[in-house]
Amino acid sequence: MIFPKVTLGDISKKASCLFLQGKGNPGIIIVPKKTSFSLWSIKTSSLVAVLGGKSKLVKDMTVVKISKNSESKEIFVIIGFQCGMVQLWKLNLTQISAICIFFRGHEKEVCCLSKRLENSCFVSGCEKGDIVNWDIARKKGIFRIRSAHKNGIICIKLIQFFEQKRSAILSCGKDILIKFWDLRTGKCLRVFELNYRYIFSTGFFNESKLLLISAENEKIPIFLISDYLDFYKIGQIHRFFRTKKQFLRIYHAGPSVFLFNQKGNIEI
Repeated sequence: MIFPKVTLGDISKKASCLFLQGKGNPGIIIVPKKTSFSLWSIKTSSLVAVLGGKSKLVKDMTVVKISKNSESKEIFVIIGFQCGMVQLWKLNLTQISAICIFFRGHEKEVCCLSKRLENSCFVSGCEKGDIVNWDIARKKGIFRIRSAHKNGIICIKLIQFFEQKRSAILSCGKDILIKFWDLRTGKCLRVFELNYRYIFSTGFFNESKLLLISAENEKIPIFLISDYLDFYKIGQIHRFFRTKKQFLRIYHAGPSVFLFNQKGNIEI
């Protein structure tokens, strides 16, 4: 099979491209740029749409997340910017419609985002260490957690505990702490201290029940999030390439885990 070559133009240096799985088709690639993003069809190798880019409120994308219900035609694209702004796009590719909402609440660069399909809210974290819970329908913040982590936040995730019918915010910071926060009040519910000096990247798998952490050694620990606010190590992955104080990012596709570092090494 021959794959066509497509020129995507200048893309964001921080925000990663995302793949949106299609139903009965190869899907769409979301390519972030500085202040806009484009949708490319893999099946036709053609540009579907370009959104954003005209607002003077934002500058330089830093993180992009997508959320899509398999039963719905709606797609949420949430974007964090270096200036601290957050932008939410509500897309309907069938009706070819797009709604854009801006959220202002961070003083520093937005570095992580999370949204669950069953929630009408999303959460964001910034380099200052603040966390904000946003109400999409009301277009405003529900609460802000100031200095949730020292020196910034590495990852943030909305966790659903189905047996208890409760939700919580899980955050991991540069202070090497894992924290659970009440989704309704913002109160800290539990804190776990990790025995590492550095954390480069994290990845959630199996419907957010498993958390993988890339640290300074050659092993990637696997943590299980089970029951309500229960968090413990269940295993580890041995890496072939040892990484010392270098950027290392975790991706996953189905049952496979992909590791990338600055030297150009890829492990699966």
